[in-house]
Amino acid sequence: MKRSVRSAHTAYQARLKAEKLEVERKREEAEQKKQEAERAKKAKEEMDKSRQSLQKSEDTLMQEEEVVKADLKVADELKSDATAKLHDALSATAINKQSVNIATMMLHTATTKRDQAMQSLQKTGEKRKMLTDNQHKLQEKAVSSTVNAAEKKGKAKVTQTAKRAKA
Repeated sequence: MKRSVRSAHTAYQARLKAEKLEVERKREEAEQKKQEAERAKKAKEEMDKSRQSLQKSEDTLMQEEEVVKADLKVADELKSDATAKLHDALSATAINKQSVNIATMMLHTATTKRDQAMQSLQKTGEKRKMLTDNQHKLQEKAVSSTVNAAEKKGKAKVTQTAKRAKA
């Protein structure tokens, strides 16, 4: 009788210990899932913030490009006007030095404006390239984080299956 009581008591203690370990394991899994969810949420927020920042940069860049294009148009119009004035001044029967000087200054100004606009356009192109590179990096990061999350889930399932097989 004593043996059976001891045996029952030992079995009961083993079952309690196993239940306690199972509860602890489930609590750890829940905590791990919670931490993973928080990490994923933070990563998503960072991605969204980066996307918004890149979008804002792209909008600013587009505005800069529009300004540069307008400057180029103004420089081309000024060059056309200066060329016309110079042609008129030189083709007149009496050459007016003042008209020639004005037309020459207009041409010089148009050339300078065009050179400055082209430099600005080149800088804008470099900014555009950097922005595109950053967008590609962000996309790669988003893809890799999605793949990593899937791999972690797969590993967690394998680990859980192994633990269950041991129990």
